[in-house]
Amino acid sequence: MPQRYEAACALLPRRLREAALAVPEKEKVEELRLRQGGRLTLTLPEGEGPVPGTRVTGEDLEAVLDIATGSSRYTASQSLRQGYLTAEGGFRIGVCGTAVLEGGEVALYRDLSSLNIRIPREQIGLADRVLPGLLAERRLESTLVISPPGGGKTTLLRDLVRAFSDEKNLRVSLVDERGELAAVHRGVPQLQVGRHTDVLDACPKAQAIPTLLRAMNPQVIAVDEVAVAGDVAALEQAAGAGVVLLATVHGAGVEDLKRKPILAGALVRRGGSSVKALGTLLLLLGGLWVRHSVLSRHREHIQMGEELLEALQILERGVYTLRRPLGELIEQCRAAERLTAPFWAAVGQAMAAGISFQRAWREGLTLLPEPYGILLLPLWQTLPAGTGMDLLHQVREDVYRAVGQARQESGERSKLVTALCLSSSLLVAVVLL
Repeated sequence: MPQRYEAACALLPRRLREAALAVPEKEKVEELRLRQGGRLTLTLPEGEGPVPGTRVTGEDLEAVLDIATGSSRYTASQSLRQGYLTAEGGFRIGVCGTAVLEGGEVALYRDLSSLNIRIPREQIGLADRVLPGLLAERRLESTLVISPPGGGKTTLLRDLVRAFSDEKNLRVSLVDERGELAAVHRGVPQLQVGRHTDVLDACPKAQAIPTLLRAMNPQVIAVDEVAVAGDVAALEQAAGAGVVLLATVHGAGVEDLKRKPILAGALVRRGGSSVKALGTLLLLLGGLWVRHSVLSRHREHIQMGEELLEALQILERGVYTLRRPLGELIEQCRAAERLTAPFWAAVGQAMAAGISFQRAWREGLTLLPEPYGILLLPLWQTLPAGTGMDLLHQVREDVYRAVGQARQESGERSKLVTALCLSSSLLVAVVLL
């Protein structure tokens, strides 16, 4: 995973690339997000965090697209009109900006405002724990994977495709409408989808499935995120032809699926056939809710640390460069932050009431969770005197390390809870149509 992160950073302009490569915990990063006028941020399992010392410009956004396309954007014009492109290595880059319409459809984007570089996560062997549950009398069953967004549907589907292709030696046709499953770049899949897999990239599912039935004689057809009536109709056509189906869908379970008229049609038997149109359901739900509740507290703790890092930068510049009064700086910190605002407000109010900064600072620190309160304690003497700049730098480094440690602990908890979720979800529910 660190190698994938470094390859993703290669898509950045040099200034941002060097800053991104200097951060710890590279193996946990899921996305690099660039928003014009803001900092480069990294998406981790516990949330989004800024890369210190960065500021994204419009030129940076343009440079990323030039690097990703080899300065030949026309080669990716079709996918760019849909708001993304796939770079070498399987990195999907989402694009936001001002859309230019022609004939009621997006022709291009100008004045780019943000980019999102997604780092694909392969978990080779994930399907090995699932395959036994997909066999009925030694035959593979059509399978629908249901979970909320972010539940790992695409990761599981990709490895199922690989397993069907490589381990079961089946001809698999993969519809990769959004370029996330195989991440084809100039005709070559960048992710492992199997030796016997044919990929139809950037084609709507309703058109791709009939095409593959006619042209590739598949034994298995795999699609991601079934959503509209045309997708369902095409899948039913393939099921009627005796093809094994692999598909994913957003949902909170089987009952939720049945309440959606368009998708409920996929759960209807065709012509009394004993073949299951979409047979086995893998529910990846309960563990996700547990995961969210476990991580929410750690995410808030991390965000507080990030806010303190920003506030310490305000104090450093104000005290040692601009020589501004501490009261003004404390108020600036209160206005700029959210989770730590009660701390800054308490210090400011105490100072306004005539209490010394030293006392207000020490008492206010009790409002911060450990270890932040202890780490900021040494500043109670140096800030009023305008001395101890090296000490402030050391405090910032200590807070930065504490945030990194909190991220690591949150990531470990995330992996544990996710593993429990996957294990429990392998109690497969077979829906007879």
